[in-house]
Amino acid sequence: MNAWAWPAIRTGRAQPSARQHWHRHLNLFALSPSPPLRERTGSAMNESRSFQIISDLYTAYKDGDLDAFYRDLHPEIVWIECVGFPTPGVFRSKEEIVDNVFSVLARDWSHWQYELKHLLDAGEFIVATGSYQGTHGKTGKSFTARAAHTWHVVDGKIIRFEQFADTHPMQSAATA
Repeated sequence: MNAWAWPAIRTGRAQPSARQHWHRHLNLFALSPSPPLRERTGSAMNESRSFQIISDLYTAYKDGDLDAFYRDLHPEIVWIECVGFPTPGVFRSKEEIVDNVFSVLARDWSHWQYELKHLLDAGEFIVATGSYQGTHGKTGKSFTARAAHTWHVVDGKIIRFEQFADTHPMQSAATA
């Protein structure tokens, strides 16, 4: 019995196929035509400038190059850390991001990193998927959690970052 069969029996109505189901939901977000998403494959694709900026930012993060990491942030960036994350909130400058996100993570976690898996190009919007890994400084517990980042780049500057993460593993690692 497939996943759709049980609800069909219970309600007496035929259920849509998985493809029809997701197609209908995706159409809800199709407010205007946009360029297709492109995933980084390492080839010489025609990548947007925004894609290159965000790709360089993740390379700088991985290399520990803070100057390069912060170089393309707009002075009035909106940086959103999700509820349940160790540093939730909305931050509106490089200084607020450093003080309320990265300094707190460095203080409370003996190990913290984001491992980029995919980077998707949608012009001035870039989506990253990957996972956080960390070890809490007090409890010694480690975690791995899936996460996605959305970036908005305008005129070569990052104006918005928003994070979506499975925060339960992080919270579990932080509690005794």
